[in-house]
Amino acid sequence: MADDEDEEIEDEVEEDEMGEIEDEDIFVFTSLRVESWKESSSKPWRKFSSQGSPKRHLLGKEPATPTGMRTMIFNFKEHPDLMMDKVVEIRVFNTRKLLKDAVIGSFKFDVGLAYNEPDHCFIHKWLLLTNPEDSSSSAKGYVKVSINVIGPGDEPKHSPATMSPDKGMDLQPSDPGGKLDPYIKLKIGKTEINDKENYIPNQLNPMFGKVFEIPALIPLDHTLQVTVMDWDLTSADDLIGTTTIDLENRLISQHRATCGLSGSNFKMRKDPFCRPWFREGAYSTLCPSVPGAGAGARARETRTLYNPAQPGISQGSLHMWVDIFPRQGRIIPPPVNITPRKPEKFFLRIVVWNTVDVELNETSAITGEDMSDIYVKGWLQGQDKTQKTDVHYRSLDGEGNFNWRFVFEFDYLPSEHVMVIKKKEHFYSLDKTESFLPPRITMQVWDNDLISADDFIGTIDMDLHEMPRPSAAGSSCTLELLCEFNAKAETVNLFEQKTIKGFWPVYSNRKEGRELTGKLELEMELVTAEEHEQRPAGKARDEPNTNPVLSPPNRPATSFFWFSSPLKTLRFVVWKQFKWPIIIGTVLVLIAIAVAIFVYTAPGYIMNFIAENLIPSI
Repeated sequence: MADDEDEEIEDEVEEDEMGEIEDEDIFVFTSLRVESWKESSSKPWRKFSSQGSPKRHLLGKEPATPTGMRTMIFNFKEHPDLMMDKVVEIRVFNTRKLLKDAVIGSFKFDVGLAYNEPDHCFIHKWLLLTNPEDSSSSAKGYVKVSINVIGPGDEPKHSPATMSPDKGMDLQPSDPGGKLDPYIKLKIGKTEINDKENYIPNQLNPMFGKVFEIPALIPLDHTLQVTVMDWDLTSADDLIGTTTIDLENRLISQHRATCGLSGSNFKMRKDPFCRPWFREGAYSTLCPSVPGAGAGARARETRTLYNPAQPGISQGSLHMWVDIFPRQGRIIPPPVNITPRKPEKFFLRIVVWNTVDVELNETSAITGEDMSDIYVKGWLQGQDKTQKTDVHYRSLDGEGNFNWRFVFEFDYLPSEHVMVIKKKEHFYSLDKTESFLPPRITMQVWDNDLISADDFIGTIDMDLHEMPRPSAAGSSCTLELLCEFNAKAETVNLFEQKTIKGFWPVYSNRKEGRELTGKLELEMELVTAEEHEQRPAGKARDEPNTNPVLSPPNRPATSFFWFSSPLKTLRFVVWKQFKWPIIIGTVLVLIAIAVAIFVYTAPGYIMNFIAENLIPSI
C-alpha cells in the first residue's frame, strides 16, 4: 500500500480515537499490544490490519525491535455480533530503502478469540508468524502480544490513580546562576496537570513530595509522561527533562513497580523515620520480584530524565512512585501524605562563663606587659547572625570573665539530622534558597584592637550530634578531647543530653600544626520552641535574665579600657610602672622649687634685715 494512503488512514484512525462515543450499544473497542518478537535477522516493521472494514484496512505502522512495545487502538462502531468475526492481521515486514518492503510473516485472529477469554483479554501470548505467500516455508518467527477487547456495557477495569514524585536528583542547571526553579508537569491522554504555581526556587535537588491524582483509563490512556520544567519570570519556561511510563505494560507485567527498571534504579523504602508508604489495593505497591519485599514495602523508582535537545544525555533523575488501582470493585484509599516534613524550631542557648589560659597576643608599649583584650564570638553554620560577648580588657594572665548568653534560633529536621536554612542568595533574588546543613556551632576567641583589625586567637567547631565531651576543670582541658587529635575521644549528642557544661579547648593553625591557644568554659542547653516559651532566656544579660540568671562578671580592677577610664589608666598603668621615678621626681621638683624660692627671696630679705638692724636711723 502506498505511503500516502498509510498516512491518510492513520490520520482517520487518530480522529476516530479522539472522537466521542455516541451509541454504546454498537461499540466495540480492541486494544492490541505487540510486546516483542524473535527469530528474525532482518530489520522489521509491523502493520496491523482489520479485514472487512475498508476505512481501517491499515491501522498502524512502526519500526519493531526485539523488546519494543507498542499499543494500537482499534475503535469500531459496529454491532458486536458483526465485530466478533472481524479478523485482525499482524504483519512483520523487512524494510528496504529502495525496493518494496518484503513480508517476513503474519498472524491472523478474529476479535471474538480475545473477547471469549476471561476478562475479554489474553496476556503475554506468543503468536507464530508464517508467510502467506510461501506456504511451504517454516515458521518465520514469533510475536508476543497482549489483547484486550471491550464490548457493550464493559469498561476498562483499571485506572492510574496516583503519581507521587518524591525528589529530583542532580538536575542540570539552565539558569545563569547555576540553579533551577523546577516544577512538575504530567500528561496522559487528554489530561494534563501543570504544577507551575508550586515551583521550588533555586534547587538542583528539589524535594517535591507531591501526590497527583490522574484520571485515566487503561488501555485507552496508557502512556504517562512526566516532565520537569524550569520556571522563568521573564522568558518561557525551560524543559529540564522528561520520562515516559507505560502504565499498561506495568499493569500486565509480573514485575509490577520494577517493570522496565534495573536493580540499581529502585529501592525498597522502609526507612525507620518515614511514614508508611503502603496503599492497599495498589497494583504497583507490592513487588514480589524484589527479594524481601512484602506488606508495607514500596519500590521507589529512579527514572532518568532526558531532553530531546540533548539526546542520550542524562539531565538528572526523578525519584517517584506510581500506583495503579482497580476502577471497579474496590474503594480507592486516600492518598498517602508524602509532603516534605516541616522542620521543628529549636533554640540553642550558650552561656560563656570564662576563658582561661588564653594566648596573650599584645605587649603594652608603656608598661611592656603581655596582655590581650579578650572577647568570644560564635555562630551556627549557614546563619549570617554572629553573636559576640563584650570585651574583657587587659587580661594579663589569659583569663576572661563574661557571664554572657548566646541564643541561636534554628529550624531542624530530626529525622534527617539537618538544619533547614532559608535565605536570599542576593539582594535581587526573588525567592529564598533552601539549604540543608548539619547543626554545627563555631566558637572563637579574639583579641580586640582599637585601630587595627582584631587578632584571631583560637577556634573550635562542634557538631551538635557528636560534640567532644568537655573536661570538668581547665587544667585537664587539652586538645586530646577532640576527635581530630584522639580517635578514642568521647562524644556527646546534645539533642539527647539537652544540656552540658565544661571546658573546651580552642586552637589555632600554625606552621607546626594545630596549637592550643586557650580554653572556653561554656554551658550549652538545647530547647524546643515550647520549652523556650515556658523557660525564657534573653541574650547577653538582657531581660528575661533567667535560666540561669547572669550577674555582671567580677573582673579584676586592672580590666578597663584606657580611653574611657583615664584615672584607672594613671593608677594601674602609669603609677604601677613608674612609681619610684614619679616619687623621686616629685621630691626633686619640690626641692628645686624650694631652692628657687629661696634664691628669689633671699636678697630682699637680707637687705631688709641689714637696714633694720645694722644701719642706724638718721
